[in-house]
Amino acid sequence: MNTIYTVLEIVWRKNALYLLRSCIGPTIILLKTATAYLHTDAFIFIDINNRT
Repeated sequence: MNTIYTVLEIVWRKNALYLLRSCIGPTIILLKTATAYLHTDAFIFIDINNRT
C-alpha cells in the first residue's frame, strides 16, 4: 500500500510540474513579446498609473 502511494505521489508531482511548465512557458513568451512590442507604451502607461 505504501509503495503504491509513493508511486502515485511521484506521478502526480511530475504531472503537476508538467502542467505548471506548460502554463508558465507560453505566458512568459507572451509577456516577453508584448514588452518587446509595447516597450515604450508600457512605461508611459505605468507612469500614468503611478501619477493618479
